[in-house]
Amino acid sequence: MTGAVTAIEMANDAGITVDQAMQDAVDILQPSFTIFSTACDNLDGLVTNFGGLLVPGFCGIIASVYCLFIVDGLCCAAKCCSSPKVTGKVDTSATINKAVQDV
Repeated sequence: MTGAVTAIEMANDAGITVDQAMQDAVDILQPSFTIFSTACDNLDGLVTNFGGLLVPGFCGIIASVYCLFIVDGLCCAAKCCSSPKVTGKVDTSATINKAVQDV
């Protein structure tokens, strides 16, 4: 864009008449160039700002792994992940007879 504007200015300074269609095309493209340039600057800023998210993301991963370890430890401490240990004899005949009567 800058090159096109400079070329038109140099042509005008040299006394060469610039076609009106060419001048109109440059005038139309100038706002688009400004928008595109601003978008590129913002995209560069976005990529630069991703570096600031590295530490919080890493802390989140560490916290998730720690919580998983703690929950598994609590499960093992409460013996949730093992089969129950039965002490003594259980009379299952009464339970079976009640189940048969319910049916």
